[in-house]
Amino acid sequence: MDQKEAYVKKAQAELDLLQARLDGLEAKARKSEADGEIKYHQQIAALKAKRDSAKDYLSALNQSGIDAWGELKEGLSRAVGDLKSALDRAASRFQ
Repeated sequence: MDQKEAYVKKAQAELDLLQARLDGLEAKARKSEADGEIKYHQQIAALKAKRDSAKDYLSALNQSGIDAWGELKEGLSRAVGDLKSALDRAASRFQ
């Protein structure tokens, strides 16, 4: 397995874990009280947008040639970091 393949597998595993956290927050949002529900759903929508951005980078990285993968790797790393930070902030608000 080359370096790119290893990175793609690691990134996919991390995205899978973050998706599980997002699913948990979404379940909490569905159970939330009516007055706070809109706010929670807006936060979930923002998290899903960050997730989609990370998935787009992962897909592009997976299909990229050796020349472009370094740049895409940086973008994916940023996107995953942004998603993780946003999930951490949202999780503290949902408690």
